[in-house]
Amino acid sequence: MKRIVLTLAIATAICASAQKVAPAGTANRNKRYSQEARAAAIERSGGIVMRKDLGKGRILFINCQQRVPAAVSDEVADALTKVLRFNVETTNGVFTALGDATKTLAATGANGALFVVDDSTLPAVLSATEDRWAVVNVAAFAQGAEGTKLANRLKCELCRAFSATFGWASIHGGMMAVLKDAQGLDTLPVGSLGAENANRIRHQLKEIGLTSIPVGSYRSACVMGWAPPPANDLQRKIWEEEEKSRQEYDRKEAEKKAKKD
Repeated sequence: MKRIVLTLAIATAICASAQKVAPAGTANRNKRYSQEARAAAIERSGGIVMRKDLGKGRILFINCQQRVPAAVSDEVADALTKVLRFNVETTNGVFTALGDATKTLAATGANGALFVVDDSTLPAVLSATEDRWAVVNVAAFAQGAEGTKLANRLKCELCRAFSATFGWASIHGGMMAVLKDAQGLDTLPVGSLGAENANRIRHQLKEIGLTSIPVGSYRSACVMGWAPPPANDLQRKIWEEEEKSRQEYDRKEAEKKAKKD
């Protein structure tokens, strides 16, 4: 027994000595060295190159306003191209009416478009997902902002509109599958949101102030206090049983309180 205890003590001491506390800043240094190593490896391989002309198709940012410099849209488009590795380009244009947006997109030959406008009658973002275009309206979020602050707001709304228009589809298909025409609707599961989409919707509804509706058996609803009035004999029986149980509980609690007093 003593030999076993001694062996365990020695093993514990060896493990403890092996687990030395890393000096302060080690994690940051390792991270820095790792970044430097990657940068060196990329440099040795000739750097990162991109051939935009080999990418088929494009999403077009059509700048139709002058309040924010067009260079802001250029910056976002360039960043999205690098991150997504799909062509996102910019051009200048004229936005006449919402009804003409689909026709304007078709004339450009692009696969989708974001119109950047300055119109006091429109909301901040309008997304026509099925028609593959969206409108980002500078006028709706320009109040109290100018210069860099307004430019940053536009950058955010461009990314949000881009995501809402081209990033809503589910990779698992279902109701939120990508459709190329109206006939695609005939292939969808009628009336089914799908679990993935339903979870996203629940999250967003909570964020904008909705609260969930309680659901449960009639008995559990009676116990928790949110049951509607009984609609049949069975529910009436359950209601009476739970009411009797509640009254008995209240009576016992009152007796306990009376004894303490």
